[in-house]
Amino acid sequence: MDAARNQSIVVPRATEVTAVAGRGMSAVVRGRQIRLGSTRYMNALRVNTESLAAAAAQMQQQGRTVSWVADVTDTPEVLGMLAFGDTVKPSSQQAVAQLQALGIKTVLVTGCGPIGAMTVIAAETDAEADYLASSQDQSFVRLRTGDPGKLPPPIRDYRASLPEASHMMLARMDAARAVGSPATVSSRMGRFIERTQADEIIVSGATYDPEARHHSLKLVAEVLNG
Repeated sequence: MDAARNQSIVVPRATEVTAVAGRGMSAVVRGRQIRLGSTRYMNALRVNTESLAAAAAQMQQQGRTVSWVADVTDTPEVLGMLAFGDTVKPSSQQAVAQLQALGIKTVLVTGCGPIGAMTVIAAETDAEADYLASSQDQSFVRLRTGDPGKLPPPIRDYRASLPEASHMMLARMDAARAVGSPATVSSRMGRFIERTQADEIIVSGATYDPEARHHSLKLVAEVLNG
């Protein structure tokens, strides 16, 4: 805004400004339907952002979060983009040095786009994936009941043997869990993304057999790459 004023650019007033949960904002500017938001929002509006894709990628590589501005009054058209970034305060250097002197490792986390995290374990069949995921289920139940330890071997039909209280504990995890065949994982991840409107997904999930974990990640990558 300051740069616009310095260049004597008149900024028109926006009306009917409305937040679009998890996506961005909508408004009317000089009678035009204007939208501001994430790439996912633009895709939903059928706005082609290809003309600015290279510039956006450069901004994202610098750790900035990109939001698009589009006119959707007639044929959806991208007008521009905004790149948001965090500025490190001068006093941060001293604070970081003090933490490092205490032996605490520090990292800089930036970006303000919606990010989700899921437990994802994939196998050739739903039954095999459930079997592999039983190791993590056991570990979670043990942790919550005061008996933590190393990741145990998988058990067939593990959940069927559990009391109601343990079932309820695991059920709370299922909202952010995609375990099954590639088709099942794709469906559950799709529902999670639709519900959370996350632009990025952190995938985690432990298996007792490292090779099964590698195969799971390969299947998940194939799902995400379509």
